Amino acid sequence: MRDDLEAKLQTMIACSENVVRNDIYRALLNGYAACLSNDDLCEAIPRLLTGSIWPLSVVRNRLEKNWQEAEQKFDLDRVFLGVVDLGDLDAKARRRREDVLSRFYRTFSPPIRRRALDRWKDQIGSGSTTRWVRAIADDELMFDLHAVREEWEAGWNLMALKILLNRDDPDLHASLLPTMVARQVEGWMISKAARTATMVAEATWEAIRRDLPVTYAYLSFKLHREISDDEILQIVLSTENSVSGGRDLAIWAAGQLKRWEVLAQIEGKVQELQRGDALKYGIV
Repeated sequence: MRDDLEAKLQTMIACSENVVRNDIYRALLNGYAACLSNDDLCEAIPRLLTGSIWPLSVVRNRLEKNWQEAEQKFDLDRVFLGVVDLGDLDAKARRRREDVLSRFYRTFSPPIRRRALDRWKDQIGSGSTTRWVRAIADDELMFDLHAVREEWEAGWNLMALKILLNRDDPDLHASLLPTMVARQVEGWMISKAARTATMVAEATWEAIRRDLPVTYAYLSFKLHREISDDEILQIVLSTENSVSGGRDLAIWAAGQLKRWEVLAQIEGKVQELQRGDALKYGIV
């Protein structure tokens, strides 16, 4: 590192020691970062992985801002190359390095993005898997449907599943549904897949009906499937209330299905339902 850049970074490091106590120092730190060229900012990142987080944060933010505001985008492969092979980093510095790579992933050229993805894929740990999934999700050039599906099926990674459900691929959604239902993933995910799938097998419908009755009631309305008044009523009465919807969603479905008599029967059992909730949650 050039001596003049090292001197500037030392000034920023000293300034950062006072940012918590005085906002003026925070403004000064951002000002110092704004004075650095893009090359200087890239070179500073490896130097700032250790120590206070403040200098690294302002340098990282300034470089990202410069990239976002540039009329002609430029790759920042230098950021990757400057930190990827650094040794002798403690755990905190290693986490910061991975954060930097995730933050600047979209600014890398395709060959460097491939290296970053392969690196995270080969590492062990949920953090690396999360970085890989997030990066590949928004990178159409590098997106690998088989690899993302494998990530879902190998470890039931819900983030990978969400990416698959966001794909405009009805056949894919149809093929995912049986496993999703068997795993009893969140109802909204099953509903999304069912509503966009090319078809839903009757065996899958029966599994939803048996194991996820509230989702079944919701989908009965959304997909115009037959459901009797007695079944809707039983779903409401047998479902616990919860922060994720539960009984309220089943009542909503009854309303959307225009089942006035069902709603009237539910109203007649409100006190009974409230007593059941109180006993379950220990409310006196």
